Amino acid sequence: MVDGNFGSNTASALAAAQRSHSIPDDGVYGPQTRKTILFVTNTSVCARYGQ
Repeated sequence: MVDGNFGSNTASALAAAQRSHSIPDDGVYGPQTRKTILFVTNTSVCARYGQ
């Protein structure tokens, strides 16, 4: 369910994405995560930017 809150499920998913990109898995979407992951999303697609 989308509720606009950055809850524990979102933090866990973000930490998993951070681990998969070999950056600290702190569950915080900070500058290093933004620079490394660079996801582009819309209602049906989530893909690494530039691919």
